[in-house]
Amino acid sequence: MKLYSSEVFEDFMEDPKCGECGKLATQRCSKCKNSWYCSRDCQLRQWKKHKPVCALFTMNKESEEDRAKEINKNQKEKALAQTKKPLI
Repeated sequence: MKLYSSEVFEDFMEDPKCGECGKLATQRCSKCKNSWYCSRDCQLRQWKKHKPVCALFTMNKESEEDRAKEINKNQKEKALAQTKKPLI
């Protein structure tokens, strides 16, 4: 799964640019981790535009994590059911 995560693709991306002014960015949104900024001032200026997008990214990320947890739980339950044998 990690092969297709966004962290893998970051190795191939160009240097990040600030979402507000276009300069080289060194910081990113701590919540969604998708938008880059060169300074706190640029992040604050961009926040009204970024806020709805950030909410969408965060909501999507949380639902993906919930699905992964549910799948993991189901796999554990199946494995446990297969190891239990009825007492006769």
